[in-house]
Amino acid sequence: MKKLMFTFACLAIFGTATVSAQVSQSDKELITDKVVEGFSEMETSKLPKNIKNDVQEDFSKAELKNVYKNKKGQYMLVFLDDESNSSKVVYANTRRGILSR
Repeated sequence: MKKLMFTFACLAIFGTATVSAQVSQSDKELITDKVVEGFSEMETSKLPKNIKNDVQEDFSKAELKNVYKNKKGQYMLVFLDDESNSSKVVYANTRRGILSR
């Protein structure tokens, strides 16, 4: 039940931050420069090992463009797929790794 509540809370809070439409070059720059409320940008090299492994396994065709972390230890990963000109936002935490694929 807690997992279900957490999922709904994440969707309610972060649902507006997802981007899944066609993205032009100027839009890519806007995405990378956008300040994400509640999260602060961090270096991709500082991601926990289990999240790095999940990224390599599940998102090998996409480029990890930005990584953000909040005070609760949750991560927001922004991927860009150059082939389809789209971006995807994925959430993760240190205990469970990637939460949405």
